[in-house]
Amino acid sequence: MALTAETESRLYRSLRAAAGAAAHLVALGFPTAVAVLARPGSSLFSWHPLLMALAFSFLMTEALLIFSPETSLLRNFSRKVKVRVHWALQLLALLCALLGLGLIAYNKHLNGKAHFVTWHGLTGLLTVLYAGGQCAGGAAAALPQADEELDSGQAQAVPRDLGAGGLPAGLRQPDAGHVLPVVHRLGDRRLLVPRHAVSPSHQPGYHEPGEQRLPVPQAEPALRAWRRSELPLREPARPGLPLAAPRLA
Repeated sequence: MALTAETESRLYRSLRAAAGAAAHLVALGFPTAVAVLARPGSSLFSWHPLLMALAFSFLMTEALLIFSPETSLLRNFSRKVKVRVHWALQLLALLCALLGLGLIAYNKHLNGKAHFVTWHGLTGLLTVLYAGGQCAGGAAAALPQADEELDSGQAQAVPRDLGAGGLPAGLRQPDAGHVLPVVHRLGDRRLLVPRHAVSPSHQPGYHEPGEQRLPVPQAEPALRAWRRSELPLREPARPGLPLAAPRLA
């Protein structure tokens, strides 16, 4: 029996909610299991696996799930609150990772062992450095002048409200009626992405209950104004029609 659009939508939301709940359980369960096995405090090394598990399994996962419409623990809070909590969790994750890295380096120093000579050590070092770079980039994006710099000639419009993970999916689908212009621009060209390849929470016009409606991505001046002052924006154009820059109400 063919699924109707409404039934398929409910099924999709249910699957997303189930996946999010499983992510919460795994994010908390893995560090708990590590704590039981490592027995933190029994030795200097015992803190290393616990801190790394807390950083990359629990804190970073929860920081990402903050923005999930179905499984966020802060669904009823404003986007500004979610962003602040995201920052705090990411910062705590980085601190735990740095502390875990420092403890294992000090433990090797006490035991006269070489540093970062195994694949585990090298991969861990690169992971911590990458996480630090991501946090630095997130902090730089929050600066007031970041929007002007990103919109200048040196850097074309950069997608900040779109997840890159699902964008390549279905780019060659034949039904052009389901394409969605997104924020990527290369010179004067626009990238068309199938609507089903973009998460509903990242589509123009989407807004969570009790929150303001997201602006159309192409309207860069209005997008900057909305990010700074959170002024309400008018209804975006319908998909398939020319998208005009929304005017501030």
